Amino acid sequence: MRYGVTVTGVQRDRRGRVTGIHGYDRAGAGIDIGARYVIGADGLRSRVAHSAGAAISQARPAGGATQYAYYAGIRWTGIELFVAERSFAGVFPTHHGQACIWVCTPSADAKAARRRAGSRAEAVGELLGRCAPQLTERLRHARRTSPVQGMLRMPNQVRQAFGPTTEMTGAEASDTMRNGVDTATLFATLDAVKQAPEAARFQFRARNQWVSGTHNRTTIADYFGVGEERTHERTFVFDADHPAVLVGQDHGPTPAEFVLHALVACITSGLANIAAARRVKLTQVRSTVTGDIDLNGILGLNPEVRNGYEKITVRFTIKGDAPAEKLREIVEQSRARSAVYDVITNGVPVAIEVDTP
Repeated sequence: MRYGVTVTGVQRDRRGRVTGIHGYDRAGAGIDIGARYVIGADGLRSRVAHSAGAAISQARPAGGATQYAYYAGIRWTGIELFVAERSFAGVFPTHHGQACIWVCTPSADAKAARRRAGSRAEAVGELLGRCAPQLTERLRHARRTSPVQGMLRMPNQVRQAFGPTTEMTGAEASDTMRNGVDTATLFATLDAVKQAPEAARFQFRARNQWVSGTHNRTTIADYFGVGEERTHERTFVFDADHPAVLVGQDHGPTPAEFVLHALVACITSGLANIAAARRVKLTQVRSTVTGDIDLNGILGLNPEVRNGYEKITVRFTIKGDAPAEKLREIVEQSRARSAVYDVITNGVPVAIEVDTP
């Protein structure tokens, strides 16, 4: 048993048969694991299923809800399943004496229970009590070790248990990886979102703490996506400050410089995906970004000068196995689909709330 491995794709032999997985460990080191059988039990957006090309054979309306939490403190005898009218629940023992307790219901039932209850945990307790009263009674003596999580309007689909069986050469088998992008997973993700558009709704978050003077620190750790709360593989910390000439201590880039970084990073990330999807192999992508700003606006010395940048210029140098015009088209398409470019050029409503406890 190996822990802490993130799967990025599957290995194949010359016939195209899946023979293992590619991935990386907690330290970010690449890892390859061979296996006679590879089972993709990794959820709605299964990388194994997508990489293997296991197609969706049946798709029905997305009207179900699944909610779950982990419990410990009592003995689990094995997998348990409970079936009742409009509900399905179960126990999946895991490790360290814990078990995943889950319940599936129509989304309408889950919403109604949540409106009646004081918390999500109470709502799930009501649904479990209706489906599996004996399990609910046992859980009174257990300890919940995780938040209640889940998803409404879950895609209701059946996926075949294998991928294409046509013979592939070694070069063809490895062609799904291009520019560091697993194109099989990329296209499968697009297909999955088409099947369940609500899975595309995300909320990103950042938490900021003032340190001293103009120095402050931002932490990014969690976000919401694909119907549930999620966390990054690790917590990211960024310091921001002003240089000494602007009455700071230069502990980090200025907030305005972070905007430049966000813009060029967003376009670069996008063009790698787009190039991979268009079967273009990139060999070099470099860029510089400049922002012209007049501080008379920020300092309140001239009301006719805006506070932000007057102009931003991004210059790309890009090389790959495609004509120059096609490479320019890839950059343009990435610009057109860039979330940060959209925020900067079209604006976004910003609400600032203040607490003074």
